[in-house]
Amino acid sequence: MFLIDYPFVSDFLINSIKENNFEIVATKEAKELILDDSINWISEEKALSIIKDKPNTSVYSNSENAIAWVIKNLESSPLLNKIQLFKDKFKFRELIKDTFPDFFYKTVKLEDIQELNVDKIQLPFVIKPSIGFFSLGVHIVHTISDWNTAKKELNYKNLESIYPSEVLDTTLFIIEEYIEGEEFAVDCYFNNEGEVVVLNILHHVFSSGTDVSDRVYSTSKDIILKHKKAVEEFLKPIGKKSWIEKFPYSY
Repeated sequence: MFLIDYPFVSDFLINSIKENNFEIVATKEAKELILDDSINWISEEKALSIIKDKPNTSVYSNSENAIAWVIKNLESSPLLNKIQLFKDKFKFRELIKDTFPDFFYKTVKLEDIQELNVDKIQLPFVIKPSIGFFSLGVHIVHTISDWNTAKKELNYKNLESIYPSEVLDTTLFIIEEYIEGEEFAVDCYFNNEGEVVVLNILHHVFSSGTDVSDRVYSTSKDIILKHKKAVEEFLKPIGKKSWIEKFPYSY
Protein backbone atom coordinates (compact mmCIF):
# COMPACT_ATOMS: atom_id res chain seq x y z
CA MET A 1 0.00 0.00 0.00
CA PHE A 2 1.01 3.63 -0.43
CA LEU A 3 1.14 6.54 2.00
CA ILE A 4 1.16 9.80 0.05
CA ASP A 5 2.07 13.07 1.71
CA TYR A 6 3.34 16.58 1.03
CA PRO A 7 5.18 18.40 -0.39
CA PHE A 8 4.92 16.75 -3.83
CA VAL A 9 3.68 13.68 -5.67
CA SER A 10 4.64 13.08 -9.30
CA ASP A 11 2.26 12.25 -12.12
CA PHE A 12 4.39 9.17 -12.81
CA LEU A 13 3.77 7.83 -9.30
CA ILE A 14 0.06 8.58 -9.47
CA ASN A 15 -0.26 6.84 -12.84
CA SER A 16 1.76 3.85 -11.61
CA ILE A 17 -0.49 3.46 -8.56
CA LYS A 18 -3.57 3.68 -10.77
CA GLU A 19 -2.35 1.34 -13.52
CA ASN A 20 -1.35 -1.34 -11.01
CA ASN A 21 -4.40 -0.85 -8.80
CA PHE A 22 -2.18 -0.42 -5.75
CA GLU A 23 -3.94 0.38 -2.50
CA ILE A 24 -3.48 3.97 -1.35
CA VAL A 25 -4.39 5.18 2.13
CA ALA A 26 -7.07 7.88 2.06
CA THR A 27 -5.40 10.32 4.42
CA LYS A 28 -6.36 14.00 4.34
CA GLU A 29 -3.03 14.88 2.74
CA ALA A 30 -3.27 12.20 0.06
CA LYS A 31 -6.81 13.21 -0.92
CA GLU A 32 -5.67 16.83 -1.22
CA LEU A 33 -2.76 15.90 -3.46
CA ILE A 34 -4.56 13.36 -5.67
CA LEU A 35 -7.97 14.39 -6.98
CA ASP A 36 -8.93 11.07 -8.52
CA ASP A 37 -11.72 8.95 -7.04
CA SER A 38 -11.05 6.06 -9.42
CA ILE A 39 -7.84 5.12 -7.63
CA ASN A 40 -7.92 2.17 -5.21
CA TRP A 41 -8.41 4.21 -2.06
CA ILE A 42 -8.64 2.44 1.29
CA SER A 43 -9.57 4.01 4.60
CA GLU A 44 -7.00 4.60 7.31
CA GLU A 45 -8.87 2.10 9.47
CA LYS A 46 -8.61 -0.60 6.80
CA ALA A 47 -4.92 0.16 6.27
CA LEU A 48 -4.26 -0.27 9.99
CA SER A 49 -6.24 -3.51 10.04
CA ILE A 50 -4.22 -4.90 7.11
CA ILE A 51 -0.90 -3.99 8.74
CA LYS A 52 -2.03 -5.46 12.07
CA ASP A 53 -3.11 -8.74 10.48
CA LYS A 54 -0.06 -8.90 8.18
CA PRO A 55 2.87 -7.08 9.83
CA ASN A 56 5.12 -7.73 6.82
CA THR A 57 2.84 -5.76 4.49
CA SER A 58 4.92 -3.46 2.30
CA VAL A 59 4.22 0.23 2.91
CA TYR A 60 5.66 2.74 0.46
CA SER A 61 5.68 6.52 0.55
CA ASN A 62 6.73 9.47 -1.60
CA SER A 63 7.70 11.63 1.37
CA GLU A 64 9.33 11.45 4.78
CA ASN A 65 6.38 13.49 6.06
CA ALA A 66 4.45 10.20 6.12
CA ILE A 67 6.56 9.14 9.10
CA ALA A 68 4.23 11.28 11.23
CA TRP A 69 1.30 9.02 10.26
CA VAL A 70 3.30 5.89 11.07
CA ILE A 71 4.27 7.23 14.49
CA LYS A 72 0.71 8.27 15.26
CA ASN A 73 -0.91 5.02 14.14
CA LEU A 74 1.73 2.29 14.37
CA GLU A 75 3.46 2.98 17.65
CA SER A 76 3.97 -0.71 18.46
CA SER A 77 4.73 -1.80 14.90
CA PRO A 78 8.14 -3.20 13.89
CA LEU A 79 7.94 -0.80 10.94
CA LEU A 80 8.23 2.21 13.26
CA ASN A 81 11.29 0.75 14.99
CA LYS A 82 12.97 0.24 11.63
CA ILE A 83 12.23 3.77 10.50
CA GLN A 84 13.51 5.32 13.71
CA LEU A 85 16.68 3.26 13.62
CA PHE A 86 17.63 4.65 10.22
CA LYS A 87 16.12 8.13 10.61
CA ASP A 88 17.77 8.98 13.92
CA LYS A 89 21.49 9.54 13.35
CA PHE A 90 22.39 8.85 16.97
CA LYS A 91 20.54 5.51 17.00
CA PHE A 92 22.23 4.59 13.71
CA ARG A 93 25.70 5.47 15.07
CA GLU A 94 24.94 3.28 18.07
CA LEU A 95 24.01 0.44 15.69
CA ILE A 96 27.33 0.53 13.82
CA LYS A 97 29.70 1.60 16.61
CA ASP A 98 31.22 -1.89 16.85
CA THR A 99 32.27 -1.57 13.22
CA PHE A 100 33.86 1.85 13.82
CA PRO A 101 34.91 1.75 17.51
CA ASP A 102 37.20 4.79 17.27
CA PHE A 103 34.67 7.06 15.56
CA PHE A 104 33.78 10.00 17.82
CA TYR A 105 30.21 11.22 18.24
CA LYS A 106 28.10 12.71 21.00
CA THR A 107 24.72 14.41 21.37
CA VAL A 108 23.91 17.90 22.58
CA LYS A 109 20.58 19.63 23.15
CA LEU A 110 19.89 22.78 21.16
CA GLU A 111 19.57 24.87 24.34
CA ASP A 112 23.04 23.71 25.47
CA ILE A 113 24.89 24.56 22.26
CA GLN A 114 25.64 28.19 23.17
CA GLU A 115 27.48 27.17 26.35
CA LEU A 116 29.12 24.03 24.95
CA ASN A 117 32.88 23.86 25.50
CA VAL A 118 34.47 22.41 22.37
CA ASP A 119 38.07 22.66 23.58
CA LYS A 120 38.13 18.88 24.14
CA ILE A 121 36.50 18.07 20.79
CA GLN A 122 39.00 17.49 18.00
CA LEU A 123 38.66 19.74 14.97
CA PRO A 124 37.27 19.46 12.39
CA PHE A 125 33.86 18.13 13.38
CA VAL A 126 30.31 18.19 12.06
CA ILE A 127 27.21 19.25 13.98
CA LYS A 128 23.76 18.39 12.66
CA PRO A 129 20.24 17.56 13.88
CA SER A 130 20.07 13.95 15.06
CA ILE A 131 16.81 13.68 13.11
CA GLY A 132 17.45 15.78 10.02
CA PHE A 133 16.37 16.48 6.49
CA PHE A 134 18.31 17.87 3.53
CA SER A 135 21.16 19.94 5.02
CA LEU A 136 19.12 22.01 7.45
CA GLY A 137 21.09 22.86 10.57
CA VAL A 138 24.29 21.15 9.34
CA HIS A 139 27.63 22.85 9.94
CA ILE A 140 31.22 21.74 9.33
CA VAL A 141 33.50 23.25 11.97
CA HIS A 142 37.17 23.57 11.02
CA THR A 143 38.09 26.42 13.37
CA ILE A 144 36.82 28.17 16.50
CA SER A 145 35.68 30.97 14.18
CA ASP A 146 33.53 28.41 12.32
CA TRP A 147 32.09 27.31 15.66
CA ASN A 148 31.17 30.86 16.64
CA THR A 149 29.43 31.28 13.29
CA ALA A 150 27.57 28.00 13.71
CA LYS A 151 26.39 28.96 17.20
CA LYS A 152 24.86 32.17 15.87
CA GLU A 153 22.75 30.18 13.41
CA LEU A 154 21.83 27.27 15.70
CA ASN A 155 18.85 28.71 17.53
CA TYR A 156 15.11 28.08 17.59
CA LYS A 157 14.27 31.10 15.43
CA ASN A 158 16.61 30.13 12.57
CA LEU A 159 15.65 26.47 12.72
CA GLU A 160 11.89 26.85 12.51
CA SER A 161 10.75 24.35 9.90
CA ILE A 162 7.79 23.49 7.71
CA TYR A 163 8.61 19.82 8.26
CA PRO A 164 7.07 17.75 11.07
CA SER A 165 9.35 16.92 13.99
CA GLU A 166 9.43 13.27 12.88
CA VAL A 167 11.28 14.48 9.76
CA LEU A 168 13.34 17.35 11.17
CA ASP A 169 13.77 17.61 14.93
CA THR A 170 16.18 20.38 15.91
CA THR A 171 15.92 19.89 19.66
CA LEU A 172 18.75 17.34 19.70
CA PHE A 173 21.98 17.55 17.71
CA ILE A 174 24.79 15.12 17.07
CA ILE A 175 28.43 16.17 16.97
CA GLU A 176 30.74 13.79 15.17
CA GLU A 177 34.21 13.77 13.72
CA TYR A 178 34.59 15.00 10.17
CA ILE A 179 35.47 12.36 7.59
CA GLU A 180 37.66 13.51 4.71
CA GLY A 181 36.95 12.14 1.27
CA GLU A 182 34.29 11.70 -1.37
CA GLU A 183 30.63 11.36 -0.43
CA PHE A 184 28.15 9.02 -2.08
CA ALA A 185 24.41 8.60 -1.63
CA VAL A 186 23.01 5.09 -1.95
CA ASP A 187 19.47 3.94 -2.68
CA CYS A 188 18.78 0.32 -1.80
CA TYR A 189 16.39 -2.05 -0.09
CA PHE A 190 16.64 -5.16 2.04
CA ASN A 191 14.68 -7.99 0.44
CA ASN A 192 12.56 -10.76 1.99
CA GLU A 193 15.71 -12.64 3.02
CA GLY A 194 17.35 -9.55 4.50
CA GLU A 195 19.85 -9.26 1.64
CA VAL A 196 20.77 -5.79 0.46
CA VAL A 197 19.84 -4.84 -3.12
CA VAL A 198 21.55 -1.69 -4.40
CA LEU A 199 19.41 0.38 -6.79
CA ASN A 200 21.60 3.42 -7.32
CA ILE A 201 24.85 5.05 -6.20
CA LEU A 202 25.22 8.80 -6.61
CA HIS A 203 28.34 10.93 -6.26
CA HIS A 204 27.56 13.96 -4.07
CA VAL A 205 29.55 16.92 -5.37
CA PHE A 206 30.37 19.87 -3.09
CA SER A 207 31.66 23.30 -4.07
CA SER A 208 34.11 23.54 -1.15
CA GLY A 209 35.23 21.96 2.11
CA THR A 210 32.52 23.83 4.01
CA ASP A 211 29.66 23.22 1.56
CA VAL A 212 26.90 21.00 3.00
CA SER A 213 24.25 21.59 0.33
CA ASP A 214 22.28 18.93 -1.54
CA ARG A 215 22.52 20.61 -4.93
CA VAL A 216 24.53 18.27 -7.16
CA TYR A 217 24.41 14.47 -7.39
CA SER A 218 25.56 12.43 -10.36
CA THR A 219 25.48 8.76 -11.25
CA SER A 220 26.66 6.53 -14.06
CA LYS A 221 27.33 2.92 -14.88
CA ASP A 222 31.01 3.41 -13.98
CA ILE A 223 30.19 4.93 -10.59
CA ILE A 224 27.82 2.10 -9.71
CA LEU A 225 30.15 -0.70 -10.85
CA LYS A 226 33.14 0.87 -9.09
CA HIS A 227 31.48 1.14 -5.67
CA LYS A 228 28.71 -1.47 -5.68
CA LYS A 229 30.70 -4.27 -4.04
CA ALA A 230 32.09 -2.04 -1.28
CA VAL A 231 28.61 -0.64 -0.57
CA GLU A 232 27.10 -4.12 -0.35
CA GLU A 233 29.85 -5.27 2.02
CA PHE A 234 29.22 -2.23 4.23
CA LEU A 235 25.43 -2.59 4.30
CA LYS A 236 25.20 -6.36 4.71
CA PRO A 237 26.18 -6.44 8.42
CA ILE A 238 23.90 -3.45 9.08
CA GLY A 239 20.98 -5.49 7.79
CA LYS A 240 21.92 -8.42 10.01
CA LYS A 241 22.37 -6.29 13.13
CA SER A 242 19.03 -4.58 12.69
CA TRP A 243 17.10 -7.66 11.50
CA ILE A 244 15.89 -5.67 8.51
CA GLU A 245 13.75 -7.33 5.84
CA LYS A 246 11.53 -5.85 3.13
CA PHE A 247 12.77 -2.36 3.89
CA PRO A 248 13.86 0.49 1.55
CA TYR A 249 16.82 2.55 2.67
CA SER A 250 18.85 5.54 1.54
CA TYR A 251 22.13 6.58 3.17
